[in-house]
Amino acid sequence: MTWRIDASEFILVQNPPCIPTLAVCLIMSVFNGSKLVIDWHNYGYSILALSLNKNHLLVKIAKWYEEIFGQLSSGNLCVTNAMKNDLKKRWHICAEVMQDRPSARFKQLTNEEKHQLITKLMKTHTEFSAVSESDEQQTRFTVVNSDDSVSFKHDRPALIISSTSWTDDEDFSVLLNALQMYEDHVCSENADLPDILCAITGKGPNKSYYQKIIASKNWKHVQVITPWLEAEDYPKLLGTVFRILSNALLCKYPGLHFV
Repeated sequence: MTWRIDASEFILVQNPPCIPTLAVCLIMSVFNGSKLVIDWHNYGYSILALSLNKNHLLVKIAKWYEEIFGQLSSGNLCVTNAMKNDLKKRWHICAEVMQDRPSARFKQLTNEEKHQLITKLMKTHTEFSAVSESDEQQTRFTVVNSDDSVSFKHDRPALIISSTSWTDDEDFSVLLNALQMYEDHVCSENADLPDILCAITGKGPNKSYYQKIIASKNWKHVQVITPWLEAEDYPKLLGTVFRILSNALLCKYPGLHFV
């Protein structure tokens, strides 16, 4: 197909995957007179090392391949300064940082809008329901006042959300270990801290694996749910939560915020 389309000024490719994508796109850029621009989301060789190991011959070849073709590109993009600095230090690749900009749908909600969403979610996830009684006037987080205004309960749990594709390069044991530490601290110190409701959204191959781990926990102050949200509800939930965890913090490659 690439032979049939008209030549473009730029060929933009996301990395990973790097094999054979980078080589194919570089060859096409030479034939078409285009400039190859790589959008770096992670290192392909480091993901391969998750299923093999970092000393495996194929991983070493993949690393060399990715470095060479990365250096031969005309331009490079990434979304964090950490990735930019690592590309420069590791392979002498200069990249421009272009940070994500959310659409207008991603915004902070009013208390009334938050209450409506939580009321909807508690129909499928009882964790959002009030402990004593739940109806459209009251949830675990909110209550409708006599003047129809909405207030947040003082004893509400902290609501945390993290999105994921449940793949090998996202090590959610980091988050689960942190939640275990929180649970242990609250129990042992009798600390005056809120309970936590953590919602991890998304679908992927490792979801059932982590769901089994979550189900085995006998936590008293921490709850973890793994909902699959409607497209319209995801940005609303982000506008409702009190803490958002980026899956960039969960990447297995040490110390870098890739995406």
